[in-house]
Amino acid sequence: MDNISYWTETLTVYTGYVDAGVRKWNKCTVKNCFYSASNERQFADYDTYLKNPQIARIPPQDIPVNIASGSIIVRGSVDDYISDGNSGNDLLRKYKGQCFTVNIYRDNTARPWLPHYYVSGA
Repeated sequence: MDNISYWTETLTVYTGYVDAGVRKWNKCTVKNCFYSASNERQFADYDTYLKNPQIARIPPQDIPVNIASGSIIVRGSVDDYISDGNSGNDLLRKYKGQCFTVNIYRDNTARPWLPHYYVSGA
């Protein structure tokens, strides 16, 4: 896929898995991605809720990890590793506003125009 002029972000992707009852993490860095974050207000009953939906679009390339719900996406290339048995919450706090936990994952790589992996979360 040709690079899209506004797909310029580098993302660090962490995916967790369980091995012998211990949570472990794989990490990779992916270039030429799209990243967006916005503040969105949601109204329910008489309350206002502030959501911070973040999305990333990752071009189809050799990604050595399997992105899924629960993966962590950090904007930029970071050196941090998540130690075995760790939930990743320290990483999420450190990069608050520039990272998210994936709760929606879509494989859009079969599309004829702009194939990509779509992930979003908060």
